[in-house]
Amino acid sequence: MEIETDIFSKKQNNAIIKYHIFVWLTLKTLNQMENKPTMFQTTLTWGLITGFAGVVYTLILYFSDLMMNKGLSYVGIIISIIGIYLGTKAYRDQSLGGFISYGKALGTGVMISLFAAIISVIFMILLYTIIDTELVDKMMSIANEKNIERGLSEEQAQQAMEMGKKFFIPFAVIGGLFFSVLVGFIISLITSAILKKEGDSFNRDMASIKPE
Repeated sequence: MEIETDIFSKKQNNAIIKYHIFVWLTLKTLNQMENKPTMFQTTLTWGLITGFAGVVYTLILYFSDLMMNKGLSYVGIIISIIGIYLGTKAYRDQSLGGFISYGKALGTGVMISLFAAIISVIFMILLYTIIDTELVDKMMSIANEKNIERGLSEEQAQQAMEMGKKFFIPFAVIGGLFFSVLVGFIISLITSAILKKEGDSFNRDMASIKPE
């Protein structure tokens, strides 16, 4: 009878120990989840970083009088690549324990590009309407000269220029936002394939529980 009681007592003690371990791991995981940045926080942060980096580069081009240089404008894509890659990697390593699926990485990259695009569009509106109100006229004049070189009459080129001035900012805002997100999506397709690391559920859970 005493042996059976001892066995029962040991089983009970083991069950209590396992229960306490389970509770400790659960509380520790919840505590760490509270301290980890969410997907929204990470994408917003890196979207702002990427967007403002693009703004700084645009200002450099503007003050260097190189705004019309198409070749240099493509450097903005490199800025987007770096921002999306680092932002997705940060979310994977800091919030997901080093693991991320392809779909989640893709969504992270697109969100980063969306926030960056919003910053760029806001700056573009300020640039054209407040910082340099004559910049649109300069750009339209260059476009007018190219239209004449392509064979349009001066009257047709002038009409095209007036129409362009009228709708330049709305089209620039909508087109800039769409193009930036589209490019971000294409970039994310590639960076997601590089950064994805799924693993199994046990490894993901253990990786998310780091010793203090």
